[in-house]
Amino acid sequence: MTPYEPEPAHHHRDAAQPGGVPRVPSPISAGKRIQAGSPDSPVSGRARRSEPGRRGVPRRTSAPGQRRSDVRVGVRRVSAPRGRGFVGLRVVAAGVAGVVMGDWVAGMLAAPMLDLDPLAVALPAAGVAWAVTVNLVAMAALPAVAGRMADLAGRRGVLAVGLALYVLGASAVIVAPSWPVLVGARLGQGAGIALMVPAALAMLLAALPERRRPGGVALWIAACAAGVLGMQAGGGWLLATFGWRGLFLPGAVLAAALLLFAPALPRSLGAPAHASAPRALAGAVLVVTGIAAAVLTLARGGVWGWTSALTLGCASAATLLLLTATLTLRHTPDPEATDSATTRTDLGWTASSAEARAGLGRAANSPDTQAGLGWAAGVSGAFGAVFFALLATGPAYVAGVPVLGGSSGAGPGWLWLVPVLVGMAAAAPLAARVGRRHGMNGVVLGGAVALASGCGSLLAGPYPLLVLAGALLAGAGLGALATDALTTGTAAAGRGNLSAGVGAVETARVVGAAAGLAGAAVLTTSGVPGITGAGPDAVLLACVAVAVLTAAAASWRMVTARRHRAVQASLRAARQEAESLRGLLLELRATFTEVRGQADRELVRLGLQDVPAPWGNPHGQE
Repeated sequence: MTPYEPEPAHHHRDAAQPGGVPRVPSPISAGKRIQAGSPDSPVSGRARRSEPGRRGVPRRTSAPGQRRSDVRVGVRRVSAPRGRGFVGLRVVAAGVAGVVMGDWVAGMLAAPMLDLDPLAVALPAAGVAWAVTVNLVAMAALPAVAGRMADLAGRRGVLAVGLALYVLGASAVIVAPSWPVLVGARLGQGAGIALMVPAALAMLLAALPERRRPGGVALWIAACAAGVLGMQAGGGWLLATFGWRGLFLPGAVLAAALLLFAPALPRSLGAPAHASAPRALAGAVLVVTGIAAAVLTLARGGVWGWTSALTLGCASAATLLLLTATLTLRHTPDPEATDSATTRTDLGWTASSAEARAGLGRAANSPDTQAGLGWAAGVSGAFGAVFFALLATGPAYVAGVPVLGGSSGAGPGWLWLVPVLVGMAAAAPLAARVGRRHGMNGVVLGGAVALASGCGSLLAGPYPLLVLAGALLAGAGLGALATDALTTGTAAAGRGNLSAGVGAVETARVVGAAAGLAGAAVLTTSGVPGITGAGPDAVLLACVAVAVLTAAAASWRMVTARRHRAVQASLRAARQEAESLRGLLLELRATFTEVRGQADRELVRLGLQDVPAPWGNPHGQE
């Protein structure tokens, strides 16, 4: 019986009154919506107290030995995790973030040193870059597929495999006896990062209710900033002491420690296999090869020539593969939308298909999910392009600044990164708090404005205070963009697809990083014709343009969201008015029915009419 259907007569204790005239239902039972928990609700009073999860029969939602504080998520009371298990999740997630960003910086610092190594003496200058290219291709092509695999097979196992693969790759890089071994080891490192990033961050976010996930994202971003700063600060000493191979030693040690700690993490159970697995596997292969071809085009286009047949062919192949993958995956049924079984997730959380429809999960192929993931991927790509372009060209720009330039360390002007990273780490929790209260579109708009202002300040002139203020603003803007990308992407993916959502955002970030590095290399040598000459100024101007476009997109999204809310409010008002009118009509019909019953009884009492048969209205309702 739907909430708007009249209640059948057998629901009343007195279905008929003396004289054969049926008892008239009240307006509430005749058609008004009954709110759960109200006195008229079928589940109230004693029945509610005996419901599972109430006072009579307490429901257990946490693992043994864990303390939880109750919060509300959707329509079900769930709990926020506490205890040693959650602390371990935070430590592992922060460690993985530090390893990943430290590896990025180590690769960038080691690339110029490879030309002088005996392994690469016989290679051409363009061939040495393959040690960086294969790592970049693996980190871009695999995270989305690895995230989906983590959701299906279990996140803790995928995290352990990724950590083990990274440790083996880093160890092989440190002791590589030949160039092919070095390239293969860098490929293994990239694959390990692609596996462990979606699994680690998804495990952390799955242990949190949705309203607190931005705080987990802020922790991840702060750990990323710490990883970059730590490698930049200690890179000079590692290069002087151990050579370029020593740059990969901290990552290998930290990843090995995290691998030893992984068995103590809460175990997550994957989803069962479905009949659509072959089609999904074909789509995954197409996605991996298409993204790999796209990143290869960006990374090697400058070497091959941007108009060469090889570059154009690689770009065409990437476009064709990604279009085919989109068509293949669009017609793949989503298991989460059809599976009615209850599945267990990290730290004892449970969710069924009914709860998924209520907000604890979403269909991967729904328009809202695709729109949310698309927006998150776009913001993440903009973040990756600007951050890594600044990372590559910023130190050269401030090398002549007396306060920040000429410093000893991993490179000239490396201290310029300190205010950028401090701004990122400080802005991430603030953006999470603002987004919880006012929405993430405003966070993106504010972050893009801060990023454009920071890059504009750096363009104004290399003065110490101006550089410091610009770097802080740029870092704050980047932190806001990163927070929105991960928060929006995971919210759109839903609890059952958290790893896949993180993987999609990570893929977009790495593709954006490849585009940013390629664009920075072109602008540094050729500049922007008619606007600025070659050098870091051209890169900063491009960063301003990306930030302005992002701000414009966020503004448009805010306007459309406001219009959508207005339309939804008008529709709700119209539905409420229709319900109110229907209730009044039902009440009027009930009144007329009661008057007719009284008239029949009075006629029978006066002997003017025989006892009537039970009356039924023309609608067939008793």
